[in-house]
Amino acid sequence: GLVAFLVGFKTVGLYLFVGMGSIVLVLIVVAGYFTYPEVSVVERTPTFPLVYKPYTGPISQIGKAFMTLNKAIDKNAKIKQRNRMVALYYDSPGEVPDDKLRWCVGVVEEDIGANVKEALFKAGFKKAVIPGRKAVGTQWSFRPFLGILSIYFMVNRAYPEMERFCKKMKLDAGGHAMEFYSTCRYDSFGTKVTPVYVYLALDKNAWNIPEFPPRA
Repeated sequence: GLVAFLVGFKTVGLYLFVGMGSIVLVLIVVAGYFTYPEVSVVERTPTFPLVYKPYTGPISQIGKAFMTLNKAIDKNAKIKQRNRMVALYYDSPGEVPDDKLRWCVGVVEEDIGANVKEALFKAGFKKAVIPGRKAVGTQWSFRPFLGILSIYFMVNRAYPEMERFCKKMKLDAGGHAMEFYSTCRYDSFGTKVTPVYVYLALDKNAWNIPEFPPRA
């Protein structure tokens, strides 16, 4: 009767709990929780023309900024293609108030057509050439991209490893940061992989844009 029902109910609940736990564990592994990226000194980062939009405010808004950029590209692109995206950060959270943080998001110019560029310029985007600079760098990969979960693990794995490397090598990487989201590819298992190159500039004014000149 009732006892058998309760035992059965608890058993089903236990299976559901274990199942959900396994799914969460798989997502955490896939997102990169157990990944420790290799860090090295990069003599020169890529040089590229960037169509970008500057922002000032909490970095937590960067996801929304990328969504706005992607929607504008998808809406105006005649042919859907894989675009290389870039995020540039000019201040360190904790050292500068959240509402004063300067950053921008953009797309590599050669990856978009003339009609997309025109639409982005009308939406307030600008163009600048981002020069190659000496930096501390590492590579991260989304396998596949799981939204905020993937971003969270990248930020909490890549950046601390880079900071430890700088401390060990006595390097001053107090300059700008860059996240270069390369074109997607598929591995042998059919999983969509997005390589991300993360850089900490060794030049304090490495990637300034007209809207964000060097701080006094």
